[in-house]
Amino acid sequence: VSDGADTILSDVQAVKEQGAQVVIVSLNWSAASGKSAPTKKQVAFAQQLADAGVDVIIGAGSRVVQPVTWLTGKLADGSAHKTLCAYSLGSLVNGSRTNANVAGMLLHLEMTYDGQQVLFDKITYTPTYIWRFKQDGRYYYRVVASHLPAPDGMSDSQKDSMERALTNVQKYLGGDTPLVLR
Repeated sequence: VSDGADTILSDVQAVKEQGAQVVIVSLNWSAASGKSAPTKKQVAFAQQLADAGVDVIIGAGSRVVQPVTWLTGKLADGSAHKTLCAYSLGSLVNGSRTNANVAGMLLHLEMTYDGQQVLFDKITYTPTYIWRFKQDGRYYYRVVASHLPAPDGMSDSQKDSMERALTNVQKYLGGDTPLVLR
């Protein structure tokens, strides 16, 4: 994170000076790969972004879902700023078959800007499962919503894996997440 942190913070400042009303930053936390909780470096940099006035932080690269939470930034003028931080959405598609790496989520945000601040009208998520199946001697991958009934043709063992993926996503998000299942 430290290598690009100054550039990212500089870019945030530049777009705000140019009149950006909403700032969303997407980060690849590949250094946190396989961790279901954010590292100290992730937490520290996310707080720097919140203090810079970023409205939404969307992380990826950890290959595992990490919590989604609210951060309170302290802006340069001393005022407080609310930031939604999704540390990591997990995996959307990959070849790994470990329980944590076959799960991810889609984040759905409905936001408005009232002329002063960003308002989060609705924050929902769709948990996903990477279904791998073999057909005609080849492996195929399909991303499915893990909270819905299994698609036709999914084996019982894959259904069990899909249920574990859903359980992992919910566990990694934690009980105090601002997200609601879509």
